Amino acid sequence: MIRRTLGVWRRILMACGLAALSAQASFAETISTVSMRPIERYSSEKCLVLEANKPVQWAFRSPYSVNFNVHVHTDEGTVYPEKDDAVTSGSGTLLSQETVEHCFMWTATVPTTDPWAIEFSITQ
Repeated sequence: MIRRTLGVWRRILMACGLAALSAQASFAETISTVSMRPIERYSSEKCLVLEANKPVQWAFRSPYSVNFNVHVHTDEGTVYPEKDDAVTSGSGTLLSQETVEHCFMWTATVPTTDPWAIEFSITQ
């Protein structure tokens, strides 16, 4: 009886965990700001789990020049599906071959006097 009850709870917890993972990986549209500090070479990133074989559209706009990249950490190293230097905007489409976390990263190329923000949107 106890073993059967534990088995039921284990299946419930696994189902909840998989549902939570699925909810984390799927999103319709996210529009946000990425906070930056007034320091040259300051970096900020947003990391999101992208679902396999589902195209993702992304775009950003910055009041100052930034180095931008999208990267994925793998066992073999870091892969950069997108990379662009000294830009104030960018957009594109990603298609991941597997469900994995992708990090969108911006690095300031010039010092500023005040904190600032980058507008970022992503749709899957």
